[in-house]
Amino acid sequence: MTCSSHEFTNHKEETDIIPYGTWSIKNGKLIGKEIIIIPQDIKSDIQSFVMDWNGQLYTCPMPELTMTENTQCDLDIAAMQTTSHILTGITGNIEDWTSVEGKETDNSGKTTAIHIAALSFTQSNVYKVYSSGKPIVEICKEYLRSDNISSQAITIYPIGADEQSDLTNGTVLQLLDDEREINGGKISWNTEDNSFTYTTGTSGKIDKFYLNESGIITLIKPEKPLDINVIRHTIRDIRNGTLKEYPIVKIGIQYWMQKDLCATTYRNGTPLTKQVELGKGAGYFKPEKDEIYFYNGEAILAGNLAPEGWKIPNNGNWDSLRQYIKNDISVLKTGDWIPFKAGDIVSPATNETGLSFYPYGVYTESGNKTALINESAAAFYWIGDDVNGLTETVIFMKSTSNDINDTGSNKVKDKDYYIAVPIRCIKE
Repeated sequence: MTCSSHEFTNHKEETDIIPYGTWSIKNGKLIGKEIIIIPQDIKSDIQSFVMDWNGQLYTCPMPELTMTENTQCDLDIAAMQTTSHILTGITGNIEDWTSVEGKETDNSGKTTAIHIAALSFTQSNVYKVYSSGKPIVEICKEYLRSDNISSQAITIYPIGADEQSDLTNGTVLQLLDDEREINGGKISWNTEDNSFTYTTGTSGKIDKFYLNESGIITLIKPEKPLDINVIRHTIRDIRNGTLKEYPIVKIGIQYWMQKDLCATTYRNGTPLTKQVELGKGAGYFKPEKDEIYFYNGEAILAGNLAPEGWKIPNNGNWDSLRQYIKNDISVLKTGDWIPFKAGDIVSPATNETGLSFYPYGVYTESGNKTALINESAAAFYWIGDDVNGLTETVIFMKSTSNDINDTGSNKVKDKDYYIAVPIRCIKE
C-alpha cells in the first residue's frame, strides 16, 4: 500500500510507488520518505525497488526475507554516485515495530534484471547497460516505420568491444502501439538506405531481460546473470566549466539531439556574442521570454559550435530522415503550432519519433528591422556542408504542411549576411 494514495497494489505486478513525506537531512543522512508494504514473502530475484535519481535508473534488489505480523523491515539505502554513475546497495533487516533503528548497508545489492517498466525515457530516449564499467547493451525507445509496422517500440541492441551498437542484431521487446503478439523478434537495420527488416516474434510485450555471464542478451533468467547498471545516455557538453546535458533520440540509424543547442560559447570556450541585429558579426539571438537560442550563419562558419562527436546535419542526413519518415513531419513536431493566417488548416503534430521540433520561427529582417517572425507557425534549422560549412538553404517546416522543405534562403533577402535559426545536431 502506498502512503500517498492509501491504495493496495498487486504484489505480483510491477507498480509505481510514490514515497510519502518530506526529505530532510539528519546526521548527514537524507531521510523522511516512507512507503508501506503489506507483509509478504520476498524473493530477491523477483522483487526490487527501482529509483530514478536525476534521470539515472538504479535497481535495488530486495533482500530475501519472510515478513510476518508485527514486524517491520527497515531498509537503509546507501547511495554513492561516482563519475561512472554507479549506485549500489540495499539491505534489509527485520525489526520489531516498537523499536526500529536504521541499519547500515553493506553495499552488497546487485542488479541482474532490466525492467522496462522502470525506464522513464523522460530525459533521454536511449539508455545504456554497463557491466564492470563497460557498455554492453543499448536500450532505445524509437519509432519503427515500414510497410508492415508503424509504432513506437522498445528495442535493445548489443554493444561491441568498440563500444558501437550492433544495429544489425537488435531485439524488439515491445511494440507500444501494436497489439499483435509479434514481440521478441529480431530487427536488423540497413545502413545504406536507413531501413529495417523485422523477423516477427511470437510474444506479447516483454517486460524485462537479462544478460548471461558472457554478456549475451536473454529473455529468460540465466543460471549466472551478469551484474549490471542502467544509465541514461545523454550528451554531456562542458564549456568553460558549465555542463549542458542533452537527451538523445534514435530515428532509424541516426542519433539526434532531442533538444536544440543552447551554447553561449564555442566548444573551445570562446564566448559567443549575444546579438540584437543581424549583419553585425557572429553570434546568437535569444528572446527574453524563452530559453531558445538562434545562431546566425557567421557563428556556424566560425566552427566549433556542435558538441564533441556531433555535427550540424548536412543535406544527406536530412534526406535520410525524410526518407525514413516518408516526409511526414507530423511524427517530428510537438507543441502548439498555429496557422499563418485565418482559415489555414494546421497539420497534426504527433511527435511519434520523439525528436520534438517546436515552432520557434526565425530571426530575419522585417520592415528593415531584425525581428523574430513566424513564431509558433514554423521551424527553421541549419543545414551543414562538409566542405564549405553551410549550404545556401535552411530546413523549413511549417504548421500548414507535413513536408520538410529545404528551399528557404540562409541569408537575409537582398543582403550578404545570414539569418539566425536554431541548431539541432546529429551524431557523427
